[in-house]
Amino acid sequence: MKQYFTLLLMVISILPTMADGEAYEPMVREDRVWEYRGDYFLPGEHGIVYHLMRFNGGMEVNGHEYHCFELFKSTFYESVVHEDGYSYEFSREENRDYPKFLLREEPGKVYILTEVFNAGKGTYEDIVQINDDEKLNAIQGNSGGSEYREFLLYDFTKAEGEIHPLPNWLAVDQDYELDRYNCFLIYDDPVTIDDNDCRARHFKISEENEFKPEWSNHKLASYGIQIIESIGVTYNGCLPYFSPFEYLGMMYDSSKLPYRESRLEKVYDAGGNVIFNRTENSEVGVKVTTEIKPNNSDEIYDIMGRRIDRALPGSVYIRDGKKFIGR
Repeated sequence: MKQYFTLLLMVISILPTMADGEAYEPMVREDRVWEYRGDYFLPGEHGIVYHLMRFNGGMEVNGHEYHCFELFKSTFYESVVHEDGYSYEFSREENRDYPKFLLREEPGKVYILTEVFNAGKGTYEDIVQINDDEKLNAIQGNSGGSEYREFLLYDFTKAEGEIHPLPNWLAVDQDYELDRYNCFLIYDDPVTIDDNDCRARHFKISEENEFKPEWSNHKLASYGIQIIESIGVTYNGCLPYFSPFEYLGMMYDSSKLPYRESRLEKVYDAGGNVIFNRTENSEVGVKVTTEIKPNNSDEIYDIMGRRIDRALPGSVYIRDGKKFIGR
């Protein structure tokens, strides 16, 4: 089964074009690691957390092959106040198995598995967020009596000015506030990812029924959420789970998952090379100035988060929160 999904991912990764003939760079692939940064708030402790996520295997649901996007490592830095300011000091590192999400891809389109519920105003869908073995086994065995659908999460086949509904989880099909808005696509300049020019876009969320040309200036788009081909959303969540709205003045705990106001910091390839860096790609030149004191551990991990006994010459590894090349 593992070999099957690896082969399928390889086939997806070499699909050259979408329906309009333009080249397309896939998101669903097992040779990358996504690194997200967000705030966390726990009893007696708060700070920042870095989550590492990746695609790893998958399963069949409703006749479709889905790929598993999982959180596999979290590193916490606690906020420590000093006389001359504050810093973030290493607190702990946790190896994770959950949560997991199920996605599948066609050229230009990425779908996510959802689960159907009946409550309140009627039928609605919620994203399938797998948090434990019991839920994973139920989906794998198609047991538990649940009805599954899928939501078109990303669509790069549409032109600027067209409408693409954004997810409002817990109310995808429900008569909810977001239903009165239209989400118009606005394309930005391409972003270079792994030496490829990838489409990038914002959204204009409006009650208007027609696209206005002045909206093409993405600075007029809603809340600065940017979607980039091959890596997904860069703000307010993570690739499979993000919010179209920014909740100013509110604090959200991202200790278990990149949540609202979390940011995509970096994307790595299989060799540990940074192929996307938020600081370098920021239009306003935002620089991360927070002091972070790393762990003093001698433990060594590869870029996929697996602990190893020794570093091989020429390969990229992580130790004390920093990358190095084995010698």
